[in-house]
Amino acid sequence: MTATDVTNFFTIGGTIMQPYASTSDTPLVSTISEIYIDPDTSVGRVQWSRKSTGVEGYKAGTILSVPAGLIAKDANGKTLARQYLIFSEVNYLYKPAVAYIMSKAGVTLSDATFTRPRQADCVFYPSQPQDAKCPTT
Repeated sequence: MTATDVTNFFTIGGTIMQPYASTSDTPLVSTISEIYIDPDTSVGRVQWSRKSTGVEGYKAGTILSVPAGLIAKDANGKTLARQYLIFSEVNYLYKPAVAYIMSKAGVTLSDATFTRPRQADCVFYPSQPQDAKCPTT
């Protein structure tokens, strides 16, 4: 995956929000991160992260809470190796055109989801060679 691919994902997100505005006044802020699950500790650590505002999202190595049901384990309850998740978050400040039921200042709408990479164990970003091993830090 390239930086252009990620930028296109964020552009698509803004397009999906039409006809709602996505400006500095009512920003749509998205973050895409890859998380590695350490098989020894079952702790999720960020491998890479990008925010739609053009800056790095979470710092590499940041611990993020992963729902226990998403961490695969063997029959003995030991966490399996080589587990990666894509963590996507979105926040949008919705400001109503008419402040009748809610404040004109608006309300922040948000959602987050985890998915597994579909065509490989991990997703290389921004420019790791495709034959490289998936990072485990």
